[in-house]
Amino acid sequence: MADVNDQIRKATEISTLFDTMATTIFQKVKEERAAGKISFETYNQIAGNYYLPLMNYATKIHLDTENALTEDMAKELDKISRATQELNEVSSKVKRMESAFQAITSILASAAAVVSFVAAPSPMTAAAAISSMAGARSSIEGLVAAEK
Repeated sequence: MADVNDQIRKATEISTLFDTMATTIFQKVKEERAAGKISFETYNQIAGNYYLPLMNYATKIHLDTENALTEDMAKELDKISRATQELNEVSSKVKRMESAFQAITSILASAAAVVSFVAAPSPMTAAAAISSMAGARSSIEGLVAAEK
């Protein structure tokens, strides 16, 4: 049986990384609003449609002794953990508002895929989560490269 405490720790780390990504990117939105570069309406739309749902997903990426994973699915959790770390690293490099908006959209989709894995762990939901994060990472890498 997979170590339940290790699973709980990894799931919490994944949740924290999604929380960090959301907060870091939304900070750019706040700065743009404070500088008068975006309207209050745009700010609220981004908050309501992207930031808050992403934070909500982050709170759902948790495991405890009641929903521990099998050994095979614990290995998938390890892969998801690594993919989340990589996504966090690349998303932290986003500088411009336009890029931040596109990045948070990709991150939101990835978080939803991870929540699906936690809710219904299977090889298919794990593959979907990992694939979503790989696609998001690639997209964000392109955004970061275009900012230079």
